[in-house]
Parts: sequence; structure tokens; C-alpha cells
Amino acid sequence: MEALTLTGATLNGEDGSGLDALESQPAATAATAAALEHSHGHSHSHGHGHGHGHGGGAGCGHPAHNTNANMRRPMVPIGQIVAQKENWVNALFMAIRGGLCPPFANLANAIRASPEYDSKSTAEQSVFGTHLPDGYTLVHWAAKRVDDVRFVEYLLGVSEVNGNEASKDAVGMRPIHWAATEGGIPHAARFVAKFSKDGLMATDTSGCTPLLIAAQYGHADLAAFLVQQGADISHLDT
Repeated sequence: MEALTLTGATLNGEDGSGLDALESQPAATAATAAALEHSHGHSHSHGHGHGHGHGGGAGCGHPAHNTNANMRRPMVPIGQIVAQKENWVNALFMAIRGGLCPPFANLANAIRASPEYDSKSTAEQSVFGTHLPDGYTLVHWAAKRVDDVRFVEYLLGVSEVNGNEASKDAVGMRPIHWAATEGGIPHAARFVAKFSKDGLMATDTSGCTPLLIAAQYGHADLAAFLVQQGADISHLDT
């Protein structure tokens, strides 16, 4: 598995035995936003009048999961990264972007076991539920990883996570909407199972439901699944 680079750090290794060293940087939070490298941000520059263009994921402008295998650093124990609390969110984000589920789970478990972690924090205060500088959450990015539903499964199992929270941008998409842009039936199924109608009929700021987005992106199988689950086919966006 290739490494994923962000704010001077990498995560390597499918076995999750270790993660590369994270560099502490004063601008680490701001750098996260810059590293997202996606064009759907903040306006979603899509199409159909409110933000979800036609033509699938490419039309949406969501990013490929960029990796950089040429910036590997010496492996260090996960515990060393856990000791750098200011980089927890970045490290989790990198693991998701890089598709590194075992390292992600190992790191997440280590963070939750840390005495520095507050399991009673609100969703926004929690490292697992907070919005990144671009306005999205880790669950949003996990919903994009249609190649591996385990990221979504893990995050939805964290009590401090609100997995149906809208993004803090002008479009206000929820994670299930991101899954819908990719045609992720297993992902959508997890959201529907957890949130029922609140997930199935979740709307963005333009009134788009997961069904509308799936249809606009040409994901017929997902659209059929959502209808089967009870999605309102008469609902229109605004």
C-alpha cells in the first residue's frame, strides 16, 4: 500500500504495525485544508443548479485519494504518534485518505485508550467527530472510500460521532450524500441502518436526498436500493 502524505507526515503499512513520524507544525490545521486538494469544496462546483453535477464522481470534483510513495520516513510505534495529540485528527484523516484501514483502526483504538482522550466530549469536540478546516468530518471522507466500508463501520461505532452531520459549507452534504456520489451501497446501508429515515431522507441545503444524488450520478443500483429501503421517490430538490 502506498504512503499518504499530509503536513509532513506519512502513514505506511497495511498490517498497521506502525505509522511514520508526524512532524509538529504550528500551521498543521491549516495545512490539512490545503492538502485535501478537492475542487468540490465550498461550492461543490457541480452542476444541476445546486451542486451535484452529472457524470459521477469526476463531475462531483471529489478527489482521487492522492498518495505519495516517495516521502517515506522511518517507521515509529503508534504510541509515539498518539503522544502528539495535536496531530491526532491529521493522522486519522491520512489513514482514511490512504485506504489504510488496519493502521487507522489501530491508531484510533490507541487514541481512545489514551488518558488524553475525552470519551465524554461532544461530537464537535471529539477528534473523531470534529469538522476539518474545509468543513467536512472524518465520516464524510470515510464515506468516499467505497473500496472499504470498514472506515464507516468503525466511525459509526464511536459514540461521540454524529455520522449524519451536515458539512459546514454552502452545500451542507451529509456523509450518506458523499456515499451516494460514489454509488456505495454498503456504505449507504450502514447509514440507513443507523439513522433510518433521518439518513434515508437526509437533505443538503438544496433539498437533495441520497436518492436524488444517486440518480443524478447514474448509480442505478444504489438508487434501487434506496427506493427499496423506503426513500420517497416524489421528493424534489429546491
